[in-house]
Amino acid sequence: MKNNYNFEMIKKLRSKIFTLMMLSLSIIVIGIIILFAVLNCNNAIHLSRENIARMTRMRDRPNFQQSMLNPEIQEYQKVNTHIQDVVIFSCAASGLALIIIYVVSKKVSEIIVKPVEDTLEKQKQFISDASHELKTPLTSMKVLSDSLLTQEDVPVELYKEFMGDLSEEIERENKIINDLLSLVKMDKTADKKL
Repeated sequence: MKNNYNFEMIKKLRSKIFTLMMLSLSIIVIGIIILFAVLNCNNAIHLSRENIARMTRMRDRPNFQQSMLNPEIQEYQKVNTHIQDVVIFSCAASGLALIIIYVVSKKVSEIIVKPVEDTLEKQKQFISDASHELKTPLTSMKVLSDSLLTQEDVPVELYKEFMGDLSEEIERENKIINDLLSLVKMDKTADKKL
């Protein structure tokens, strides 16, 4: 159950980092693209207004001919085409930026969470190793005590030898437990310093 919890915790952490990066980078990049588009279109709109004002002044002249407006109309159409190009470019750039941001955010969130995953995996391995180390002396003690109990008329020398082996296994178990307690103390001390 704890492994499931750790897996879910890492998954949520990765998801939150990914979402935060996506939002932040998207806002920044799309904001820059919009600023570029607005500045570019603003300049084009200003040129377009000047163009319309010139066409209006030309039309108000007494010697006005429709052919006089042709260069101005072409310039006006160029400005409109430029504005359309800027909008299309901005949309394409935004789409491409979002794809790049998605890929980068995904990769960075994995890189950030990797040390946590590694730590949890090492912790899992340590618990497995410690469990094995604690069970081995217990198994030896069980085998030794069972063999003494199942034999009748055990010679004193064999009894003493088995009791000596039991004592060694108890010492071994005691050393492992003391080492584990020392690790717990070091961990608590490290937590207090943080």
